[in-house]
Amino acid sequence: MKFIKFSLFIISFLSINSAHAQSTQSFKELNAGIMTSWLVFPGASFLWGKTYQNNKRIFEWQAGVAFPTVVTGKLTLAHGKLDKYTGISLRVWPPTIGPQFKINRLTLSAEVGPEPDDGFWGIFTVGFRR
Repeated sequence: MKFIKFSLFIISFLSINSAHAQSTQSFKELNAGIMTSWLVFPGASFLWGKTYQNNKRIFEWQAGVAFPTVVTGKLTLAHGKLDKYTGISLRVWPPTIGPQFKINRLTLSAEVGPEPDDGFWGIFTVGFRR
C-alpha cells in the first residue's frame, strides 16, 4: 500500500513539472534484459515515451508491451540533458526502483523490487531509442 501511495505522489508531482518543460522529446525504445531472483529469466520490451527537460531537471515516462509481464511502465526523475542524464526510475509494473542512465540513444537500468517472502529481485536492462 505504501508503494501505491508513493507512486501516486510521484505521478502527480511529475505531471505538474512536465507542464512547465522547456524541451520535450518523444521516443520509441527496444529493451532487452534479465530478471534475477532464485533464477535468471530473460525479458524484452517495446516502449513509447516522452522526456521533459526543465533546466537540467528531467522527467520521463515510458509504457509499452513486455515479455514476460505483457505490459510495463516506468517513470524517471533525472539530472542532465535530453541526450545524456543520470536518474532514478520507478517502474510501476512490475514494481521496482533503481538508477537509469542515458547516453545518446542507449539507456541502462538496474532496478530492485520486493518479493512476497521478504526477499528482493532485480531487473537489469539495456535499451536502444529511436
